[in-house]
Amino acid sequence: MIRRLIAAIALACVAAPSLAQDAPVSPALTNVVMQTELGDIVIALEVQRAPITAANFLRYVDAKRLDGTRFYRAMRLDWGDQPNGLVQGGLQNDPARLFTKRPARPG
Repeated sequence: MIRRLIAAIALACVAAPSLAQDAPVSPALTNVVMQTELGDIVIALEVQRAPITAANFLRYVDAKRLDGTRFYRAMRLDWGDQPNGLVQGGLQNDPARLFTKRPARPG
């Protein structure tokens, strides 16, 4: 569960030549398949536990704003089930692809 949540958050800016949404695994999860040169990575978005983050990520996927971007950081994590790691990538050096910020939700 933690690994899935970390993946959804860490990969929120990750890129690949093509991203495609799959049918939901369950009502709480939506899978996105990230296609890379080294193979596909399945990202499980927790749409019920993180609805705003998941919706924002899917907005970038649907608009193809992440297509063709690159990973800029990768690391191994020594805790949890192995293999375990974290990757980051995406729009770090391409601000023209960013959507304008939405106002924060009152809370």
